[in-house]
Amino acid sequence: MNVVIVQLGNPPKAFFWENLDNLSRFHSINEIYVISDLKEVVTRAQKQGFKGHLYITPASLIELFSRHSYSKKFRNGFWQYSALRLFALLDFCQSSDDGSALHIESDVLLMPNFPFADIARQNKLMWFNFNDNRDVASLVWIPSKVQASWMYSELFKIFSQDSTMTDMTALRKLKLIANNRVSYFPSKLNITNVEHGASNFESLAENNHYLPIERGIFDGASIGMWLTGEDPMNHRGMLRRLRHLSDGPIDLRAREFRVIENCLYLVERDSLLEVYNLHIHSKNRYLFGRNGKFFLRIFVALSNKKVSFPIFLPMVFLNLALNKCKNHFK
Repeated sequence: MNVVIVQLGNPPKAFFWENLDNLSRFHSINEIYVISDLKEVVTRAQKQGFKGHLYITPASLIELFSRHSYSKKFRNGFWQYSALRLFALLDFCQSSDDGSALHIESDVLLMPNFPFADIARQNKLMWFNFNDNRDVASLVWIPSKVQASWMYSELFKIFSQDSTMTDMTALRKLKLIANNRVSYFPSKLNITNVEHGASNFESLAENNHYLPIERGIFDGASIGMWLTGEDPMNHRGMLRRLRHLSDGPIDLRAREFRVIENCLYLVERDSLLEVYNLHIHSKNRYLFGRNGKFFLRIFVALSNKKVSFPIFLPMVFLNLALNKCKNHFK
């Protein structure tokens, strides 16, 4: 299995490098690849002991995304690069000797008990479901070159037919049209008998939609956003935590968490369910550092006590204002 992080278009933030160090420090991974279209990013990754793969966007994709409906000025092409990274990942899989790859978004923190071996045994494509309209690529598992080639072709068709597609809506559409080829990482809890007060965890292999790992769940977005906050760039510099996502995969308002031996658990009555990763949507670099678990314990304690208050981050607001001015005068 190759572990892959993709960074396209724009230089990475500090948390990107912190997360790479975290991956190598806490996990026994032989091959960690950084895929980028920026030579300086690939060079730095190689100097730090990681594998580098320079991605050159083919003319067919440049032409395809030139017709994309979303503004290319938004965060220097955020929507286009978010979609393009899927093609970069799939291109890498087709050219690599192994052919399999686990894509990890650069703001996704893996717990020490992350089940690499269980994932490597799966023979279907995998990512996350978020709601009826969107899927999430926080983690993407590509089992082989054959599936990579098929997925590349299908995504190209989807984006060609609808210029309003994003990476999230395109993945959801692909799942709907090829349900038997795709599984979801388990990220939901199932309340089976609310009327009688009984509850248990859903069968993760139900209807063959979910990866059959019975010990825990993965976080596509909602848990990390609840605990550590949403990206302040989405809220004009305001960091907001403990926000209920009504269309999300899990209701966390009455949930508690524990950190035990640096691993995160969700409390369900008298049971503990492992949470294998967190999507740090807030991009808080300290959670990826050497003292990251200390900060995670603080966020868990605040969540359990339901302590939440918005925090204004002036530098984030200033950067947003400057970028808006630059785009206005282009």
